[in-house]
Amino acid sequence: MQPKAITRYNLAQLILQGLILLVLILSVAGSVKLIWLVLAIALSQILAVIEVISAAKGSTGSTLAASSIQVGARIAVSGLLFFFLPVGPHWMVMLLGVAWAGADTLRYLYYLQKTNRVWAWLRYSGFIVLYPMGMTLENMIVWRLMQHYLSEPLWFFLPFLSIYLVFALKMYRYMMGQRRRFLSREGRPDPLAG
Repeated sequence: MQPKAITRYNLAQLILQGLILLVLILSVAGSVKLIWLVLAIALSQILAVIEVISAAKGSTGSTLAASSIQVGARIAVSGLLFFFLPVGPHWMVMLLGVAWAGADTLRYLYYLQKTNRVWAWLRYSGFIVLYPMGMTLENMIVWRLMQHYLSEPLWFFLPFLSIYLVFALKMYRYMMGQRRRFLSREGRPDPLAG
């Protein structure tokens, strides 16, 4: 992607994250049905395929593996949310919206204003809480779906969880490495480094 196209994409995604947060608030207030939140989340994740394509072309700083893992998992979970709505509980969908939109809002704000040190620090620190929150909720949603639709969910969930954890840990370690690189460029020690 060309730099202007990347900027437009990041701006569109930032606006979409704002829409997700607005729909989330309206869902909590009872003004909007939860399906609209699921649709907004799904749209955002489907559009994120552009990031995988950009990573494959080498036009972004992200790796193809990291982009593919995150976008692939999120698209899969977004699709599962449509089956989860009748099963519930709905608070899981709402918290997942907070985790995903929170992480993505910080990411797109950083991409649009890389010179802003506050956004940069938030981008490389916010994931420490938001990624585990999102990953936990993703697994809770998959588990609830399996409990509802399968007679022996544990035998399906354990292999899923094993595979999921491999990729989740890879993604989290990648982000911790990105955080260390960012903080070292800024001349700050990483308080989380052992």
